[in-house]
Amino acid sequence: MTDSCYSEADDVAEESIFGSASFQRWRFTAAVRAVRTAVIFRTFRLNMAAKMLREGNDNISEVAYKVGFNSPSYFTRAFKAQFGVLPKDISKA
Repeated sequence: MTDSCYSEADDVAEESIFGSASFQRWRFTAAVRAVRTAVIFRTFRLNMAAKMLREGNDNISEVAYKVGFNSPSYFTRAFKAQFGVLPKDISKA
């Protein structure tokens, strides 16, 4: 088999697999699940953060890092979007 034949066969296989309706449904479902999973984890982390802030043992940045956020500013935006208040409004520290 020559290289040109092999590449043509690959192209035909790729078009038939990636162009099929079942693959498109799978890809869409995977994308939706990934978004939902990310939202579920973010919500869980924010709920843990709210609990930690109410306890008042750590400041806002420490809580953000402890629950897995890499940026305290993003944590604050996500917290406000989730709960409608800033973390400093419920923090005892």
